[in-house]
Amino acid sequence: MERRLRAIYRGKLLIPQEPCDFPEGAVLDLVVAGSPVVPPDVGDPAERARILARLTDRMRRNRLPANAPRLTREQLHERG
Repeated sequence: MERRLRAIYRGKLLIPQEPCDFPEGAVLDLVVAGSPVVPPDVGDPAERARILARLTDRMRRNRLPANAPRLTREQLHERG
């Protein structure tokens, strides 16, 4: 059985946004859509600049190899 269910993650719990009738103790496979990354809440411009500098440095040190496979748009957006 496949069913889509929207939920909000709050306090280490997934809270369904619609009624669901799964039996108690049901094991479900979750597919997460959307960005699980939450940007830091940093108001200080100097701290934001430090975070950006560290991120940029990390990206420069971990470049993709020149012989890395080139993915097509379809491969990048493949849904399964």
